[in-house]
Amino acid sequence: MGKKVRAYSVERIIEDIKFLIKKHSIKIVLLREEQFLFKQERAIQALKAIAELGIEVSLDAGLTVALITDEIAYWLAKAGSKYVFLAVESGSERMLKDVIKKPLKLNQVKPAVEKLRKYGIIITAFFITGFPGETPEDREITEQFIEDAGFNWHMFFAAMPIKGTVLYDICVKNNYIDEKESVFTKKDFFTGIITAPYVEPEYITKYIYQLNLKYNFIKNYDFKTGNYESAYALFKRVSSLYPFHAISHYCLAKTCYKMDKREEGDKYKQMFFDIINTDQKWKGHAEYCGVNLSEDFN
Repeated sequence: MGKKVRAYSVERIIEDIKFLIKKHSIKIVLLREEQFLFKQERAIQALKAIAELGIEVSLDAGLTVALITDEIAYWLAKAGSKYVFLAVESGSERMLKDVIKKPLKLNQVKPAVEKLRKYGIIITAFFITGFPGETPEDREITEQFIEDAGFNWHMFFAAMPIKGTVLYDICVKNNYIDEKESVFTKKDFFTGIITAPYVEPEYITKYIYQLNLKYNFIKNYDFKTGNYESAYALFKRVSSLYPFHAISHYCLAKTCYKMDKREEGDKYKQMFFDIINTDQKWKGHAEYCGVNLSEDFN
């Protein structure tokens, strides 16, 4: 859509929010901008004004890592922002520079995470896999980056060649996709559709799910660092929403035992074994994650 940025003024934003408070008594407002931090002074003014209104702000678009300063993190927290999303996309410098063409310096990520965590903000990072040109080595490098970065949560997506983008043109030119197949025929952005060297749709789809299990559950940052209350809340939510999710039950049981909630832990432990003893798919996931099925959960 070009390189120009259009944005409402702070006055317009606050005017609209005040209207919504008066008419609908809103308690939280979602600001959906592609580049909310593009003009930092404007972002800070907006966050200050929202904080004065006494409501919470939520930003669901990925923030630009390089633009997160201590002052930005402070005012995000003051404006009630409990969560932020960072658009990282890959932990491989080669992928970012040569394939995705994203001007992100990976050495900027950890300092941004530390600034946000200083003010109690929970951090989710976006990653995309399955680009043409991506190699197994790039995936290994990305996983190591994830291990080191310390995100609270991760969202993993398949590269999607949307018509009108450079990625779409590359995929059509090289017969990496069926030109008649549209990304919009898919139900989600978690299913691979690109076939290229080292990239197969079925593998990418399965790999995305395995990444989710590995880094959001088995190697969950909050659990690893002893922040069991946060880990408990996350696992509990997943277990409630998806009662078939064996790995969430497993991780919730482990967390309960760490918090001395033995009876509740026993309940989720039994739910875990009930699923993997009857569902080969989940048993396979547990084996992939390195779960010791005979361990005592202590």
